[in-house]
Amino acid sequence: MPRSKFISEETEKEKTIETEEVKIVSKEKKEFDQSEGIACRSVVQGGLYMEGLKTQMIYSWTDYGDVSDVEYRDLAAAVRSKSKFVYNPWFIIENEDFLREFPQIKKFYDESYSIKDLKSILNKPVNEMIAIIEKLPSGAFESMKSIAAKQVSNGALDSVSKIKALDKLFGTDLNLIGEFTRDE
Repeated sequence: MPRSKFISEETEKEKTIETEEVKIVSKEKKEFDQSEGIACRSVVQGGLYMEGLKTQMIYSWTDYGDVSDVEYRDLAAAVRSKSKFVYNPWFIIENEDFLREFPQIKKFYDESYSIKDLKSILNKPVNEMIAIIEKLPSGAFESMKSIAAKQVSNGALDSVSKIKALDKLFGTDLNLIGEFTRDE
């Protein structure tokens, strides 16, 4: 009798096992129209003007943080010619599809921000700090999350208002890290 009970319990367990569906999402390469505008954000103070290599159109930005669309063909030409606009950089390309097409730009952006540069952002006033972090390229943004977490855990970043602002921006709870490490 115990054996049959064991088998029925086993069978019951097997029935309650749920399967998890795994979705594989493939990113299809976006095909750009040659005249399609690609958002680029100025990272220089004051006005910025660029003449398109293919169209001879004049693109302009009024000040730091201003966003203007640059036609795909002009932006691609600027990348291929290693233009200072792209590689100094005087503007940041904000289109992820474009960056996937030109991975050397994404790699350049990710390597352009040193840890020292990113740490210094955390010393700025809260509103300015958040505004700067929001405009970072994706690789630097992810690095900033790690740096912020490390600084909270070692006590270097202990401003409640900054931690709350970073949590909201990153979708994290950095206070937990700080509380856990301080309890040890």
